[in-house]
Amino acid sequence: MKAFEYYNPENLILGAGTFKQLATLPMPGKKACIVCTPSRRYVDQAIAMLKQNGTDSAVYDKCHENPDTAVINEGAKFAAANDCDFILSIGGGSTTDTAKCMALLMHNGVEDDIWDYVSYYEGHKEPTGCAPIVIVSTTSGTGTEADQSGVLTNEFKNIKLDVAHSCMFAKYSIVDPELQISVPKFYTACQGMDVIFHCTEGYIDKYHTPYTDMVYTTGLKYAAAAIEVAYNDPKNLEARTNMAIASNLAGIGESMVDLISLHAMGHTLGSIHHTVPHGFALSLLAPAAFEWYCTYPKEVPARMAYLARLVGYGDTAEDYYRFIIDKLKALDLYYVDYSKYGIDSARCEEYGHHAVNMIAPYMDKDEHIITVEECTEIFRKALAPRK
Repeated sequence: MKAFEYYNPENLILGAGTFKQLATLPMPGKKACIVCTPSRRYVDQAIAMLKQNGTDSAVYDKCHENPDTAVINEGAKFAAANDCDFILSIGGGSTTDTAKCMALLMHNGVEDDIWDYVSYYEGHKEPTGCAPIVIVSTTSGTGTEADQSGVLTNEFKNIKLDVAHSCMFAKYSIVDPELQISVPKFYTACQGMDVIFHCTEGYIDKYHTPYTDMVYTTGLKYAAAAIEVAYNDPKNLEARTNMAIASNLAGIGESMVDLISLHAMGHTLGSIHHTVPHGFALSLLAPAAFEWYCTYPKEVPARMAYLARLVGYGDTAEDYYRFIIDKLKALDLYYVDYSKYGIDSARCEEYGHHAVNMIAPYMDKDEHIITVEECTEIFRKALAPRK
């Protein structure tokens, strides 16, 4: 086992009805920049609770799938122009990622470009701090309310990576399953599978630790048992709560260890085709990726076999692959039309090259380092017609 560090200073508040604590929790500033999508779900309630708590607010509602540098840079300037001194994110993973990146610029300079803080590039800027962040999570997916990074897309270079610094942990993360009941079935499925992929990829990452093993296997057990119930019975609060727990555990795991090649390939599709939902991209690629993982030299198949036993699916890596396929079919994510997002099976070589060379920081955590040719073949299998 390699040496590791663990640091997670945020206050997690998880449970039905916890959204109401916005009215009483000591806020980390006098005026919040509320970050959300144009739908503004739950924003009016938040404004009212903040006012009750003696806190002003301004609303930035331009968040979207696969947030790009433009929406983040503009948001930071909006926050400064409205004299906001902290961030309140209300939404799912894309909203939270946007908010955390905005908070970094609010502290370090709103005239900066957020891409300059991506640490994978030589000469990147080091932040001196971050504006305080309060997160209200309305989905069970990325678990980004529990980690110190914000995933973003450089829309000029078509690269999707993350900005990650320890100052980007939230002051409070409020995870209220009651807010997730209204999530549409399609997004419940996509986000729920993202939880399963996070737990699996983190567990078979070659840099895993006993701590990440603990949170990822527990998260997987919760998600495996609850995801179909949440999908078929959206108002089932117990299932929504268990998915929220699973998602949060996956996020805690990601604060300690990165994900592997499935996420790199998913980010490839998201960085080239900006409207494809992240969980959909992962679900599209997962059958081919997990079939490939079964062929890895030693540790990965053994750890996948353990996961198969954990979810009651046998005792081989192939059994866990079968578990993934069955979940995708149960959630209507196996036979899908990906062309509506512009994804093209004729571009597999381009996708393979992009994943290995442009999303490289996410491609070096596998037990076997995938080549461009191998990655291209995974894309070909993933985008071939399914029987």
